[in-house]
Amino acid sequence: MSAKPLIVIDAARKSRPIIPGDFWNYRGLLWQMTLSAFRAKYLQFQASFLLYYARPLAISLIFIFLRAGAGVELGHGSPYPLFVLAGVCFWFIFSDTTLAASSALSRDASLIQKVYFPILILPLAQCLARFADIGLALIAIFALQIWLGVGVDLETLMLVPVILQMMLLALGLGCGIAAVSLALPDIREGVGIALMLGLFISPVFYAPERMSPAAQLVLNFNPMVGTLQAVRGALFDTDPFPWAAWAYSCGFTVVALLVGLTLLGRASRNVAEFL
Repeated sequence: MSAKPLIVIDAARKSRPIIPGDFWNYRGLLWQMTLSAFRAKYLQFQASFLLYYARPLAISLIFIFLRAGAGVELGHGSPYPLFVLAGVCFWFIFSDTTLAASSALSRDASLIQKVYFPILILPLAQCLARFADIGLALIAIFALQIWLGVGVDLETLMLVPVILQMMLLALGLGCGIAAVSLALPDIREGVGIALMLGLFISPVFYAPERMSPAAQLVLNFNPMVGTLQAVRGALFDTDPFPWAAWAYSCGFTVVALLVGLTLLGRASRNVAEFL
Protein backbone atom coordinates (compact mmCIF):
# COMPACT_ATOMS: atom_id res chain seq x y z
CA MET A 1 0.00 0.00 0.00
CA SER A 2 1.62 3.25 -1.20
CA ALA A 3 1.84 6.18 1.17
CA LYS A 4 -0.20 9.28 0.33
CA PRO A 5 1.86 12.30 -0.71
CA LEU A 6 2.30 14.98 1.92
CA ILE A 7 0.95 18.36 0.84
CA VAL A 8 2.31 21.38 2.66
CA ILE A 9 0.54 24.71 2.31
CA ASP A 10 2.88 27.58 3.03
CA ALA A 11 2.81 31.32 2.48
CA ALA A 12 4.35 32.66 -0.67
CA ARG A 13 7.77 34.22 -0.31
CA LYS A 14 6.81 37.16 -2.45
CA SER A 15 3.75 39.31 -2.36
CA ARG A 16 0.93 38.03 -4.51
CA PRO A 17 0.18 40.40 -7.38
CA ILE A 18 -3.26 41.80 -8.06
CA ILE A 19 -4.77 39.40 -10.61
CA PRO A 20 -7.79 40.67 -12.60
CA GLY A 21 -9.21 37.14 -12.81
CA ASP A 22 -9.65 37.14 -9.04
CA PHE A 23 -12.38 39.75 -9.34
CA TRP A 24 -14.37 37.51 -11.67
CA ASN A 25 -13.95 34.56 -9.33
CA TYR A 26 -14.99 36.68 -6.35
CA ARG A 27 -17.54 38.84 -8.17
CA GLY A 28 -20.29 37.65 -5.84
CA LEU A 29 -18.35 38.81 -2.80
CA LEU A 30 -17.55 42.13 -4.46
CA TRP A 31 -21.25 42.67 -5.17
CA GLN A 32 -22.25 41.77 -1.62
CA MET A 33 -19.61 44.05 -0.11
CA THR A 34 -20.74 46.90 -2.37
CA LEU A 35 -24.36 46.41 -1.33
CA SER A 36 -23.30 46.25 2.31
CA ALA A 37 -21.45 49.57 2.02
CA PHE A 38 -24.45 51.12 0.26
CA ARG A 39 -26.89 49.91 2.91
CA ALA A 40 -24.65 51.14 5.72
CA LYS A 41 -24.59 54.62 4.21
CA TYR A 42 -28.15 55.07 2.98
CA LEU A 43 -30.57 52.46 4.26
CA GLN A 44 -30.02 52.70 8.02
CA PHE A 45 -32.16 55.84 8.23
CA GLN A 46 -35.20 56.72 6.17
CA ALA A 47 -33.98 60.29 5.65
CA SER A 48 -30.44 59.34 4.58
CA PHE A 49 -30.92 60.46 0.99
CA LEU A 50 -32.23 63.84 2.12
CA LEU A 51 -29.51 64.24 4.74
CA TYR A 52 -26.91 63.69 2.00
CA TYR A 53 -27.77 67.12 0.60
CA ALA A 54 -27.44 68.91 3.95
CA ARG A 55 -23.63 69.17 3.98
CA PRO A 56 -22.96 70.37 0.40
CA LEU A 57 -25.90 72.76 0.44
CA ALA A 58 -24.92 74.25 3.81
CA ILE A 59 -21.28 74.72 2.83
CA SER A 60 -22.26 76.14 -0.56
CA LEU A 61 -24.55 78.67 1.11
CA ILE A 62 -21.76 79.70 3.49
CA PHE A 63 -19.33 80.30 0.61
CA ILE A 64 -22.00 82.22 -1.33
CA PHE A 65 -22.67 84.41 1.72
CA LEU A 66 -18.96 85.07 2.32
CA ARG A 67 -18.40 85.93 -1.32
CA ALA A 68 -21.35 88.34 -1.32
CA GLY A 69 -20.23 89.91 1.95
CA ALA A 70 -16.64 90.37 0.78
CA GLY A 71 -17.73 91.78 -2.55
CA VAL A 72 -15.07 89.89 -4.51
CA GLU A 73 -15.39 87.64 -7.53
CA LEU A 74 -14.25 84.08 -6.79
CA GLY A 75 -15.78 82.07 -9.60
CA HIS A 76 -15.11 81.92 -13.31
CA GLY A 77 -17.47 81.16 -16.18
CA SER A 78 -20.61 79.65 -14.68
CA PRO A 79 -22.80 81.49 -12.11
CA TYR A 80 -21.16 81.32 -8.70
CA PRO A 81 -23.90 79.28 -6.93
CA LEU A 82 -23.55 76.62 -9.62
CA PHE A 83 -19.76 76.91 -9.60
CA VAL A 84 -19.46 76.34 -5.86
CA LEU A 85 -22.14 73.62 -5.63
CA ALA A 86 -20.37 71.50 -8.25
CA GLY A 87 -17.03 72.00 -6.52
CA VAL A 88 -18.34 71.18 -3.05
CA CYS A 89 -20.30 68.10 -4.17
CA PHE A 90 -17.47 66.50 -6.12
CA TRP A 91 -14.82 67.39 -3.57
CA PHE A 92 -16.71 65.63 -0.81
CA ILE A 93 -17.38 62.63 -3.05
CA PHE A 94 -13.63 62.33 -3.61
CA SER A 95 -12.82 62.95 0.05
CA ASP A 96 -15.41 60.50 1.40
CA THR A 97 -14.38 57.82 -1.10
CA THR A 98 -10.71 58.15 -0.20
CA LEU A 99 -11.47 57.94 3.53
CA ALA A 100 -13.76 54.94 3.08
CA ALA A 101 -11.25 53.07 0.92
CA SER A 102 -8.34 53.83 3.27
CA SER A 103 -10.19 52.44 6.30
CA ALA A 104 -11.73 49.43 4.54
CA LEU A 105 -9.18 46.91 5.83
CA SER A 106 -9.54 47.88 9.48
CA ARG A 107 -13.34 48.06 9.15
CA ASP A 108 -13.59 44.46 7.89
CA ALA A 109 -10.64 43.04 9.83
CA SER A 110 -12.69 40.15 11.25
CA LEU A 111 -13.63 38.97 7.76
CA ILE A 112 -10.02 39.10 6.56
CA GLN A 113 -8.91 36.95 9.50
CA LYS A 114 -11.53 34.28 8.80
CA VAL A 115 -11.39 33.62 5.06
CA TYR A 116 -9.11 34.30 2.11
CA PHE A 117 -10.16 36.69 -0.63
CA PRO A 118 -8.38 39.44 -2.58
CA ILE A 119 -8.27 42.31 -0.10
CA LEU A 120 -8.55 44.83 -2.94
CA ILE A 121 -12.24 43.91 -2.97
CA LEU A 122 -12.75 45.86 0.27
CA PRO A 123 -11.59 49.33 -0.88
CA LEU A 124 -13.02 48.71 -4.34
CA ALA A 125 -16.46 47.96 -2.88
CA GLN A 126 -16.34 51.21 -0.92
CA CYS A 127 -15.57 53.12 -4.13
CA LEU A 128 -18.35 51.43 -6.09
CA ALA A 129 -20.89 52.21 -3.36
CA ARG A 130 -20.00 55.92 -3.63
CA PHE A 131 -21.31 56.10 -7.19
CA ALA A 132 -24.70 56.63 -5.55
CA ASP A 133 -23.28 59.89 -4.17
CA ILE A 134 -22.46 60.98 -7.72
CA GLY A 135 -26.02 60.33 -8.84
CA LEU A 136 -27.45 62.37 -5.98
CA ALA A 137 -24.98 65.20 -6.59
CA LEU A 138 -25.83 65.37 -10.29
CA ILE A 139 -29.54 65.62 -9.50
CA ALA A 140 -28.92 68.74 -7.39
CA ILE A 141 -26.47 70.25 -9.88
CA PHE A 142 -28.71 69.67 -12.92
CA ALA A 143 -31.71 71.12 -11.06
CA LEU A 144 -29.80 74.33 -10.26
CA GLN A 145 -28.33 74.36 -13.75
CA ILE A 146 -31.79 74.30 -15.34
CA TRP A 147 -33.05 76.97 -12.95
CA LEU A 148 -30.15 79.30 -13.79
CA GLY A 149 -30.45 78.62 -17.52
CA VAL A 150 -26.97 77.18 -17.98
CA GLY A 151 -26.77 74.74 -20.88
CA VAL A 152 -24.55 71.84 -21.91
CA ASP A 153 -22.44 71.12 -24.98
CA LEU A 154 -20.53 68.25 -26.58
CA GLU A 155 -17.93 68.37 -23.81
CA THR A 156 -20.60 66.96 -21.48
CA LEU A 157 -19.63 63.58 -22.95
CA MET A 158 -16.38 63.94 -21.01
CA LEU A 159 -18.23 63.73 -17.69
CA VAL A 160 -18.05 59.92 -17.58
CA PRO A 161 -14.25 59.65 -18.05
CA VAL A 162 -13.71 62.55 -15.62
CA ILE A 163 -15.78 60.81 -12.94
CA LEU A 164 -13.94 57.54 -13.60
CA GLN A 165 -10.58 59.31 -13.24
CA MET A 166 -11.62 60.88 -9.95
CA MET A 167 -12.81 57.57 -8.50
CA LEU A 168 -9.66 55.76 -9.63
CA LEU A 169 -7.58 58.46 -7.96
CA ALA A 170 -9.53 57.95 -4.73
CA LEU A 171 -9.09 54.18 -5.05
CA GLY A 172 -5.33 54.45 -5.63
CA LEU A 173 -4.81 56.81 -2.71
CA GLY A 174 -7.12 54.74 -0.50
CA CYS A 175 -5.30 51.49 -1.29
CA GLY A 176 -1.91 53.03 -0.59
CA ILE A 177 -3.04 54.58 2.69
CA ALA A 178 -4.77 51.34 3.73
CA ALA A 179 -1.58 49.36 3.13
CA VAL A 180 0.66 51.83 4.99
CA SER A 181 -1.79 52.17 7.89
CA LEU A 182 -1.45 48.45 8.64
CA ALA A 183 2.04 49.15 9.97
CA LEU A 184 1.37 52.78 10.98
CA PRO A 185 -2.24 52.97 12.28
CA ASP A 186 -1.86 56.61 13.35
CA ILE A 187 -1.61 57.69 9.73
CA ARG A 188 -5.40 57.49 9.46
CA GLU A 189 -5.70 60.58 11.66
CA GLY A 190 -3.42 62.49 9.32
CA VAL A 191 -5.47 61.49 6.28
CA GLY A 192 -8.56 63.23 7.62
CA ILE A 193 -6.59 66.39 8.34
CA ALA A 194 -4.97 66.33 4.89
CA LEU A 195 -8.34 65.99 3.16
CA MET A 196 -9.76 68.82 5.25
CA LEU A 197 -6.88 71.06 4.17
CA GLY A 198 -7.35 69.86 0.60
CA LEU A 199 -10.74 71.57 0.56
CA PHE A 200 -8.94 74.93 0.71
CA ILE A 201 -6.08 74.20 -1.69
CA SER A 202 -8.43 72.86 -4.36
CA PRO A 203 -10.65 75.07 -6.56
CA VAL A 204 -13.80 74.21 -4.64
CA PHE A 205 -15.07 77.73 -3.91
CA TYR A 206 -12.62 79.77 -5.99
CA ALA A 207 -11.31 79.57 -9.55
CA PRO A 208 -7.55 79.19 -10.17
CA GLU A 209 -7.83 82.11 -12.59
CA ARG A 210 -8.44 84.38 -9.58
CA MET A 211 -5.04 83.49 -8.13
CA SER A 212 -1.69 85.06 -8.94
CA PRO A 213 0.48 83.28 -11.55
CA ALA A 214 2.88 82.10 -8.82
CA ALA A 215 0.01 80.71 -6.75
CA GLN A 216 -1.46 79.00 -9.81
CA LEU A 217 1.89 77.33 -10.50
CA VAL A 218 1.95 75.80 -7.02
CA LEU A 219 -1.75 74.99 -7.05
CA ASN A 220 -1.49 73.04 -10.30
CA PHE A 221 0.54 70.32 -8.58
CA ASN A 222 -2.70 69.32 -6.85
CA PRO A 223 -4.35 66.68 -9.11
CA MET A 224 -7.83 67.69 -7.96
CA VAL A 225 -7.38 71.10 -9.60
CA GLY A 226 -7.64 69.59 -13.07
CA THR A 227 -10.36 67.19 -11.97
CA LEU A 228 -12.67 69.82 -10.50
CA GLN A 229 -12.10 72.13 -13.45
CA ALA A 230 -12.88 69.22 -15.77
CA VAL A 231 -16.12 68.49 -13.91
CA ARG A 232 -17.28 72.06 -14.44
CA GLY A 233 -16.05 72.09 -18.04
CA ALA A 234 -18.02 68.93 -18.77
CA LEU A 235 -21.19 70.04 -16.98
CA PHE A 236 -21.50 73.69 -18.02
CA ASP A 237 -21.23 75.25 -21.47
CA THR A 238 -19.98 78.44 -19.79
CA ASP A 239 -16.75 76.75 -18.65
CA PRO A 240 -14.04 75.58 -21.08
CA PHE A 241 -12.74 72.06 -20.66
CA PRO A 242 -9.19 72.16 -19.16
CA TRP A 243 -7.49 69.55 -21.34
CA ALA A 244 -3.93 70.25 -20.14
CA ALA A 245 -4.81 70.35 -16.43
CA TRP A 246 -6.94 67.21 -16.70
CA ALA A 247 -4.15 65.39 -18.57
CA TYR A 248 -1.89 66.02 -15.57
CA SER A 249 -4.63 64.73 -13.25
CA CYS A 250 -4.90 61.56 -15.36
CA GLY A 251 -1.14 61.01 -15.22
CA PHE A 252 -1.12 61.52 -11.46
CA THR A 253 -4.02 59.08 -11.15
CA VAL A 254 -2.16 56.36 -13.06
CA VAL A 255 0.88 56.74 -10.80
CA ALA A 256 -1.24 56.81 -7.62
CA LEU A 257 -3.18 53.73 -8.72
CA LEU A 258 -0.04 51.74 -9.59
CA VAL A 259 1.66 52.69 -6.31
CA GLY A 260 -1.47 51.99 -4.27
CA LEU A 261 -2.07 48.58 -5.83
CA THR A 262 1.60 47.65 -5.44
CA LEU A 263 1.61 48.57 -1.75
CA LEU A 264 -1.65 46.71 -1.16
CA GLY A 265 -0.34 43.66 -3.00
CA ARG A 266 2.77 43.59 -0.82
CA ALA A 267 0.71 44.03 2.32
CA SER A 268 -1.73 41.26 1.39
CA ARG A 269 0.68 38.50 2.44
CA ASN A 270 0.81 39.48 6.12
CA VAL A 271 -2.37 41.52 6.38
CA ALA A 272 -3.94 39.25 9.01
CA GLU A 273 -0.92 39.67 11.30
CA PHE A 274 -1.33 43.46 11.43
CA LEU A 275 -5.07 43.44 12.16
